[in-house]
Amino acid sequence: MHANSLDTFYSSEVGQLGFYINQVPYFYYEPAKPIGATHFNVENTTDLATVDILYAHQDMAPELAELAVAAGARGLVFSGMGAGGLSSAAREAASALFNATGVPMVSSHRSADGFVPSGGGFTVASGFYNPQKARVLLQLALTMEYGLEQIKEVFALSYPMA
Repeated sequence: MHANSLDTFYSSEVGQLGFYINQVPYFYYEPAKPIGATHFNVENTTDLATVDILYAHQDMAPELAELAVAAGARGLVFSGMGAGGLSSAAREAASALFNATGVPMVSSHRSADGFVPSGGGFTVASGFYNPQKARVLLQLALTMEYGLEQIKEVFALSYPMA
């Protein structure tokens, strides 16, 4: 249930915001504006940039990232093992591809919960975003022509404050 804690076996019947009883919602807290929200003006946008999600696994074929980029992906999200991990061969191939093309790559987790920390490598850490949400955020950033540093800043807004 969690990418960073091995002892997190729990029921997910009650949500983080509240719950329903007899089709009536009960909330734990009053509505609040979220911090770290990024606004993208997509008023005149009809298509988003192509971003593919690659499901990482043991012995992942190292050429998958290169094939996705060759097929037109402008960005990649790795649905990684644990807190965003890739196999050694896949990491080496993705790093070489990044160095050759500069295509932004985001590391995410595929577990139900967790956090992917910034490792300072070639990938952008997704923080708390799951692969699907990280994909949409990367699509929006690429559609708005954000550079790599701006993309890192957008994702860093979701990291916990120290």
